[in-house]
Formats: sequence, structure tokens, C-alpha cells
Amino acid sequence: MRHDDLVYVSKRRISLVRGIMQQRVILKPTDIIEIPLQSEPAILMDFWQWAFGDLCDDDIKGVFVEWLVHKLLNIKTARRVSWANSDVITPSGIRIEVKSSAYWQSWKFINEFGDFELKEKYVVMPPNRIRFSGLVARDSTDANRNGEPSLKSDIYIFAFQKEESIKNWNAFDLTQWEFYLIMAEDLLKHGAKSKLTSQTKYAKDNFYLTCCPPCHASSRFH
Repeated sequence: MRHDDLVYVSKRRISLVRGIMQQRVILKPTDIIEIPLQSEPAILMDFWQWAFGDLCDDDIKGVFVEWLVHKLLNIKTARRVSWANSDVITPSGIRIEVKSSAYWQSWKFINEFGDFELKEKYVVMPPNRIRFSGLVARDSTDANRNGEPSLKSDIYIFAFQKEESIKNWNAFDLTQWEFYLIMAEDLLKHGAKSKLTSQTKYAKDNFYLTCCPPCHASSRFH
């Protein structure tokens, strides 16, 4: 096959994919699904509540904080792109990675049946155990994934849920969150190449000094 033919085929495939994406069904929260043997139909919101209703789950907490940072920075986006190199891309092209941590995680007080069962052996995580990991990754837009893992964003926002009482834990209460902005070059300079922990010298010396609520810094990201 000639080069011109290959180019045509590639363009044709891209055109077909775009056509499929434009015709794809996008469900709304109240869209109904009829399930056999069920007395009442279910809606998409039922699935969302079942799968993502507990914001204290480690993975769901991380997704929630990504959404929250978008809101605090007043950056509009149609949806979350889970495989993107950065969690937030501002209109001016600044790339931001969002990491979260907390004293509490659901597995410490929810049993395998989904019921509340506070286990005595699990207590509030001590401050010296707080950490933010997964800072480096390979380029997700490279199909071959040949490159070395590296920091992919310009700015890293570390969100810490500081509530120590599980009875008062509330992800929607912004007074329970602390946000810290650190430039990528500062992470590299101080040796936090793969994870940032409360034991990291840079975190000990500068963590609170770099505190900057995203909502107060939003004008810098547009």
C-alpha cells in the first residue's frame, strides 16, 4: 500500500471514530433503565449513588477532589478524562495534578456487606503517615509508552482532608480540607520524585508555607 493510501485510510478511520463519538448516546441522570424482574425501573443516578456515593473511599475521594479543584478554580470541563496526563488543564495551558489524602478511609469502618463497623484496630492515621503518591507516570498519550516515568504537570495540588472524627467527616465541608500548591520544579529540587510524605524534608520545612487555597489563586490560572 502506498503512503498516500495509508494517509487516506488513517484519515478515514479518524473520521469514522469522530462520527461514532458524535452519535454516541449520552445518558442523563434521570434516564431510565428497565430491569427484568424489578418492580421499579432504575435511573442513572441510582448507579452513581451505588458506585460513587461514599466519598471516603480512597479512589472516589481522589476523583471528587479533582472535580472540586475544577470548581474552586472556576475551570469548566465537560467531563473527567481518567487517562489524561494531568487532572486539570487550564484555558491558558497550565497543567495541574491533584492528589488527595486523609486521616480516614472507608475500609476502616465499612465491612464487606456495606455496613458501618468501626474496627478498633484501625485508628486515625498519625500525621507522620500522611502521604501523596503516584506523582510520576509515563506519557498516557504515547501509545507505545516507551518514555521514562516523570512529572507530567506544572503544578501539583495536594488536598488533605483533616477531619479526625469519622462521625463529623464530610467531604462537602470545605473547612475540613487543606490545599497546598507546589511547583513541579520544587518537587524535583527537594527530592519528592515519586511521592510526597509528611516525612519529606521539603514538606516539613515548607508544606504549610506553600498553602494557597485554590479559590484565592484562580485568577492566576486563566
